[in-house]
Amino acid sequence: MVQLPNSLRELVESSAAPLALLELPSSTVLVANEAMARAVGVWPNSLVGLVGKELLRPDQRPLAEEGLMALVNGALAGYQAVRNLGEEDGANQELALWLTGVDTEGGRVALLSAVPLRAGSSWFKPIEAQLNGPSPGNVLLGTLDKEWRVDRVSFDVVDMLGYQTEEVVGSPLLGVLNPSDVPAFFAAVSHARIGHHTVRVRVRIRTKSGGWEPMTAMLATLSDDYPPALAFAMVRSDDAATIAPEPRGSGRSSVDAQVQQLTHELRVAGMIHNLDRLPDMSRYPALSRLTAREWEILLLLMDGERVPSIAAELYVTQSTVRNHLSSVFSKLGVHSQAELLRQLRTN
Repeated sequence: MVQLPNSLRELVESSAAPLALLELPSSTVLVANEAMARAVGVWPNSLVGLVGKELLRPDQRPLAEEGLMALVNGALAGYQAVRNLGEEDGANQELALWLTGVDTEGGRVALLSAVPLRAGSSWFKPIEAQLNGPSPGNVLLGTLDKEWRVDRVSFDVVDMLGYQTEEVVGSPLLGVLNPSDVPAFFAAVSHARIGHHTVRVRVRIRTKSGGWEPMTAMLATLSDDYPPALAFAMVRSDDAATIAPEPRGSGRSSVDAQVQQLTHELRVAGMIHNLDRLPDMSRYPALSRLTAREWEILLLLMDGERVPSIAAELYVTQSTVRNHLSSVFSKLGVHSQAELLRQLRTN
C-alpha cells in the first residue's frame, strides 16, 4: 500500500471540492472526502478501500482501465472524461471526472475530482468552479486545424516562447515539438479520441531562441476526423517534482505547489473546448493581440455572462474584469460589449 504524505491526505480531507486519491493501477480508494462520497452516492466512510473502476457501468470499465494504465506508464499525465455509475440496464448517474497522476515517494497515485452532471449542463464548468485555483498565468491557448497547423493562438506566445503571433499562425505544431515527444503527443491524441475527452501530457516546445521549454499540454479533439482538429493549452510548469515527506517546519508547501498547479490546469481545461467558437485568425487577425485571460473573458461574454457573474466565476473583482474588458476593447478597436459581440458574430 502506498504511504501518503500527511499533507496530501489533509488536502483531500479538508477540500470543499469532491476529491479522492486512488492507488494505481488498481484504482483502490486510499482517501476521499465527504463531497466525493456525495458525488458517487455512498456513505462518506464507505468509499475507502473500494475499487473505483468497479463503481462504473460495466461497459465503461475497460476504458477506465486503459486510462489508469496510461497514468501508470506515463503515456498521460492526466485526463478528463465523462463516465456513468451503475449498471448497463438501469438509470445511472453521469459524472464528469478529472484524474491526474501524482508522484509520491511511496509510489504513483491518482488525484480524482468527480462532479455529477445535471441535464443540459456543461460538464467542464462544474469541475472548474469547484476548485478555487489561482488566476490563469503562464498559459498559451490555441487551436489546430485538421492538418495540425495553428489557426488560433493567444498573445502569450510572445512572452512564453518568443514568437510573434504572425510567425505561428499557419505553422505546423509538430515543427516545434521536441522529436522525442512526438510519440507521446500522438498517444495522447489517440486517448482523447477514444473517450478521455481532455488529456494532459508533458512536452517540450522549441522557443524562438532555439531552446526547449517544458510544458504541460492539455489537448481536446474538436472533430471526428483523423487527424482531428484540436484545441490546446500549453501551461508552463515545474510540477513534475515528486511529493516527498515534508521536512520539519515546511508545512504543506511542497504539496500545495503541485496541487495549486493542478487546480490551475483544471481551470484551463474548462476553457479549451470552447476555443473554436472564436473566429480563426485569418478572419479576425486582431484576436491574436489578446491574452489567454482575455480570451477567457471573451468566451464568457459570448455565453451571455455579465461583469458580476464573470468576476464570481473567475474569483476576481469586478474592477479587474472591467480592466480586462477595457484592454480587449482597445486591442480590438471597439467601444462597447454590444459592438464587440457584433464584430465576433460578423467574423
